[in-house]
Amino acid sequence: RLGHMVSIDHTNGLRTVYAHLEAHDGVKTGQKDYRGDEIGKMDRSGRTTAVHLHYAVILNNRAEDPLKYIIDNPSHSTLF
Repeated sequence: RLGHMVSIDHTNGLRTVYAHLEAHDGVKTGQKDYRGDEIGKMDRSGRTTAVHLHYAVILNNRAEDPLKYIIDNPSHSTLF
């Protein structure tokens, strides 16, 4: 129902999930990614009718308010 997705384990109890992505061969399980790396492109995969991104933040297996984790700086195009 979330379509193609990427889940990133930040190793400190923090995990971020990006869903409804376009099919993408660039990210592999266990791959180390860095700020600014492309991990996917928004799409309408899964059970949706419009292109959008489902972004979730999980801290110690509990959902967090994702707005607390977005950098409020227009010169940054990345999260964290």
